Amino acid sequence: MMRIIKNLIYRTNYLNDLHILRSKFRILRNKTEIEDSWKHEPKNLSNVNFFDWFDSTDSIDNQKKRALIDFKYAISSNIPVDKNKTILEIGFGAGRLGYVACKYSKHYYGIDIHDNFEATANFLSQEGHCNFDLFKSAEKYKVPKFDLAYSFIVIQHFSTINVLEDYLDFLKEKLTNNGCAVLWYAKLQTRFFGDYYEVPIKNFKKRECSLFINKNKMESLIRERGFRILKHKINNRTSDNKRQSTQSFIVFEKNN
Repeated sequence: MMRIIKNLIYRTNYLNDLHILRSKFRILRNKTEIEDSWKHEPKNLSNVNFFDWFDSTDSIDNQKKRALIDFKYAISSNIPVDKNKTILEIGFGAGRLGYVACKYSKHYYGIDIHDNFEATANFLSQEGHCNFDLFKSAEKYKVPKFDLAYSFIVIQHFSTINVLEDYLDFLKEKLTNNGCAVLWYAKLQTRFFGDYYEVPIKNFKKRECSLFINKNKMESLIRERGFRILKHKINNRTSDNKRQSTQSFIVFEKNN
């Protein structure tokens, strides 16, 4: 019976709304801020443990295979990645998707907040890539202009919607004219919790989603900055097609 109920929940359009409702009954008494858990936890991790923190895996080889599938599914099927374009990733983590982005772009720029850039840089270098630069989030305006941008399984872990708004302002300034971006975010299917929902620290469970956004709110944030929306898909299957994704994605273009 529980399996039937679980399957029904995964098929419904309201998965994230149910997750929020469930989280409201938690009292975890967290002492670590949401952002700090992503900053400091990876600092002393290495090898497969480092990768596993960001993207659950049992080996780096499996991560690389999964990265090729996910990059096509989430990124290159939605924006025109090619060797003549520069590309930026918001939230590169261990460098899983960056490893693929380096292969198929002129230059790759990555932004993140964690404290183990050395491990990511070593991984990309060991894979034979030298066409990359990594930047701390606080230093993102040092990134040169770029043609394309993406974020996958990251925005859902932002602590507040203000973090997303700051990144959208950054994209407005740094994307080249006619540059494209695809952003994946945790959907808020109904308006029961408002236009967006930020999980309070007392209800936050480590590595779970902390920010959910309604589609109309997401479109409003994009249009307010003068971007032209090219595509917005609310309900998606996961890349292995086993269940409904918790994420929606939006593709937009800068026109000046």
